Amino acid sequence: MHDPIDIKPIETATPAQIAHIFVQSWKQGYRGLVSDTYLDNLEEEELVHKWESWLEIVQPGYVAFIDERPVGFISCGPIRTRPPGDKGIVPLYAWEIYALYVHPDYWRRGIGKALLKTVAENLKEKRARSLVLWVIKKNSRALPLYESLGGQRIGRVKKEVGGMMVEESAIGWRDTNVILESLK
Repeated sequence: MHDPIDIKPIETATPAQIAHIFVQSWKQGYRGLVSDTYLDNLEEEELVHKWESWLEIVQPGYVAFIDERPVGFISCGPIRTRPPGDKGIVPLYAWEIYALYVHPDYWRRGIGKALLKTVAENLKEKRARSLVLWVIKKNSRALPLYESLGGQRIGRVKKEVGGMMVEESAIGWRDTNVILESLK
């Protein structure tokens, strides 16, 4: 049995705490998926300023706490990167998850699910339902989570991350109630 997860608004964590979760998650979670040199050079202190400014504009965003320690976070907002083929005036997917990271010491404890559930509930309150996120295609830890919650692979793109080309998959939910139903 794991300790209870407490989800709070993202502003309850400091930029340094968010940077710590982000860097540790990347260094362990993306090893072998992006350049080791890039990962080895990620420094929490250098990212604190980025997170200070970013936390002011992302809404909604949430932090997962266990024993009052921040262990994961999620942020989303209006879609920025539309999946291939979504070219209409009104996008098929209105919301996008910009970041979802859990500290590696807390993987496999349901934190990602709890954070996604919170976002889905928030979008339901706003009467917004469609959601997309981008994930490195070879991320064998994250993809099964999203698919277990009803996410569908809806497109791919290649992009440069840390000097290396990677393929990203768009995972989409046309109705985020699927997330809520799968967690009952």
